[in-house]
Amino acid sequence: MSQNTAWLSVMQWIARALGSAIFALVMFIFAAHLVEDGLPTAYTLTPAESWMFVGMFVMVFGALLGWWRELLAGLMLIGGYVLFVGVQFVRNGTINVGAVIPIFPVIGLLYLICWWGTRRQGTDVTFL
Repeated sequence: MSQNTAWLSVMQWIARALGSAIFALVMFIFAAHLVEDGLPTAYTLTPAESWMFVGMFVMVFGALLGWWRELLAGLMLIGGYVLFVGVQFVRNGTINVGAVIPIFPVIGLLYLICWWGTRRQGTDVTFL
């Protein structure tokens, strides 16, 4: 295994671990919300909140999809983030996403770098 392939493999596993952890965290929060408040209806959300939910949905499932499709996952993570913060900026005039949401585009960037690196070298380092 060359040094470049080893770095790609390490980055790939970091992206997978972060993606899996963030997926598990969001699913835990969602399950806790369901237990406490029940399932919200589409009528209780404003249009801006609905679009932010779509952005979050795209990011969360992009984080999990990276195990199989790095390019699609990276694009979903970055695109979902842009949608989420874009709607928030239009709605509030500011971007206040906390500490967890900015992790999504970082994971997306890692997936895109891994996809580009493996295609450039003509290797697949999916499983060691």
